[in-house]
Amino acid sequence: MRHLETKHSSVKGKPIEFFLWKLSVLQNQQMNITKIGNVSEMALHASYLVALRIAKKGKPHTIVEDLILPCAKNMVSCMISSEDAEKLNAIPLSNDTVARSTSEMTEVVREQLN
Repeated sequence: MRHLETKHSSVKGKPIEFFLWKLSVLQNQQMNITKIGNVSEMALHASYLVALRIAKKGKPHTIVEDLILPCAKNMVSCMISSEDAEKLNAIPLSNDTVARSTSEMTEVVREQLN
């Protein structure tokens, strides 16, 4: 009570429903943050999978931005929805990112071989 009166005196006389509503808003925000975290992890995983396929085929890194991503967006847009196709923009697929991912995977394989 002392904390409420000294630090939050503006809400001291509010009914219990107000605090329950605040709690539900906070829990909803926390759930949304968790979803965003999962999307970024999935996007990073997808980026590594694309980099691995490119490395296995020996193709240049520029193929992602020039061909793969636009084709993937077209396919998702036709088969699922345009909104879902835009979600593909969250996947880090720039030339530098693909090169870095390929380099990191190469180092991991070298370490495992040694």
